[in-house]
Amino acid sequence: MTSHPSAEPAEPPPSYEAATAPQSSNSLRVRNGIPPAYRRSMEDEGRPLPSGWVRQYDPENDHQFFVDTTREPPRSIWHHPYDDDEYLATLDPTERQKIQGSLRVPSNADLAAESSEDDREHHPPTTQPLPPRPAPSNLARKMKDKLTGTTHEERQEQRRQRAIAEEQMYERHRQLRQAMVTAMRTGEPQH
Repeated sequence: MTSHPSAEPAEPPPSYEAATAPQSSNSLRVRNGIPPAYRRSMEDEGRPLPSGWVRQYDPENDHQFFVDTTREPPRSIWHHPYDDDEYLATLDPTERQKIQGSLRVPSNADLAAESSEDDREHHPPTTQPLPPRPAPSNLARKMKDKLTGTTHEERQEQRRQRAIAEEQMYERHRQLRQAMVTAMRTGEPQH
């Protein structure tokens, strides 16, 4: 009879704040009302897991974490295994390259959703306002027009539509998380 490690880690991962703190204050920002950590969590929910890994949910931090059940004791982390250097280091180079090659590449819709310097009116600052910048040139806008094959006005409308869709997706994500907390508390499945 073979023994299988428990899917329950002996210890939770290190604190969520310490494990997910951005490397720089400019690297992550709230977009369409969705904090970066929640956006990443939403994206990670759709990513497949390597064999032997499971997702678990921590209601205290309102966040999923990942457990490697092949280790004794099981190892738990806050970020997806495909983003974990320790896990990736265990793979042969071909498999590692395959995983890294499967990472999502920004689409034209993603590029259009990001604002250029002259689009600042669509993304209010999330921290203290910066000093005024010089008036933007049309060069960035023209380059973006050519790159995306859309006009500034079309991108504005696309951003508005994407914001609505992302806000709806985030609300569904929050409802699912709340149902998970309720199910954990009551032991009853939530519909």
